[in-house]
Amino acid sequence: MYSGCLRLERFKAAGVHWYETVLMETPRARGLALLACGLLAAPIAAQLGTSAQVWADMPSLRGSVAIVRYVPGYLDRASHVLRRVDLVASDLTKRGRKPFPVIVLVVPRELWEGVSLGRPYGLPVTVSGMTIVVPAEGDQAVAEQWKQWLGSDLPKLRGRPLRGTPEGASALAIADLFLQREIAGLFAFRQGLVGADPWIQGVLSHLVALVIFDRYETSRMQEIELVYQRLESQIPLRLDLLGEEASARPVESWLHSQAEYFATALSIYRAHGSKALQRVLKEARKGDGNLDSRRLVRLIPELSKWLAVR
Repeated sequence: MYSGCLRLERFKAAGVHWYETVLMETPRARGLALLACGLLAAPIAAQLGTSAQVWADMPSLRGSVAIVRYVPGYLDRASHVLRRVDLVASDLTKRGRKPFPVIVLVVPRELWEGVSLGRPYGLPVTVSGMTIVVPAEGDQAVAEQWKQWLGSDLPKLRGRPLRGTPEGASALAIADLFLQREIAGLFAFRQGLVGADPWIQGVLSHLVALVIFDRYETSRMQEIELVYQRLESQIPLRLDLLGEEASARPVESWLHSQAEYFATALSIYRAHGSKALQRVLKEARKGDGNLDSRRLVRLIPELSKWLAVR
């Protein structure tokens, strides 16, 4: 297990179940999660243009809130993903005051590339409702892709990975940063932390992710900041080199926008900590579920400087 894993004792303290079969903590949570599992196959198949049976046959791991389905042979990866996702989803369930049943599919490259996910293998993507697809392993091609996006070697991890190469494990660790961003994006949407301007959900999603990162992975904050700083500085150079081909590379443009949103969210978090998230959640609950920039600037004055130079 690579060093990017959350500390096991923190998971034990939080009561996260990571073994093969567990009961949900409450009948309501169990019912919601099982309902989500039962309804999963058909919508995913319809969106991705593949057989529902492929998804329905996946074995699953169940935590207190989250469910992870995986292709046989990747139980180790699925167990790691469940530990992370269930802790995050449990935390956000409490913050959001409503159930947050996340489903994650762990799939290998051949299945990923056999359907239309919209993102290259190695970069997690939300595909339907509360469902996110993540890579089952970090192969050399994934490692090379992240090295191109970052413009540098990948962060070195302590220890030896259970499977694959150290670089592949490092690529998976970065992918899991974006898994957390996807979860935070779902939370932002369900809580009404959205608006007419796309940056609203973008910035607030990263604020949600930062609150969770800093609570459970404080030791990784410097590494996380470095990844996004590299993306913010290197992606524009890569797009400049592509020239006219840049318009056909929406993933790079998306990564750059995420890096900018992260930097803005980080400045907010440094100034106000988790209280900033509490403020916007409170504002969203008393509003119409559609935040605008003026309301946000009143809540978070730091946004005015960023908006002035966008």
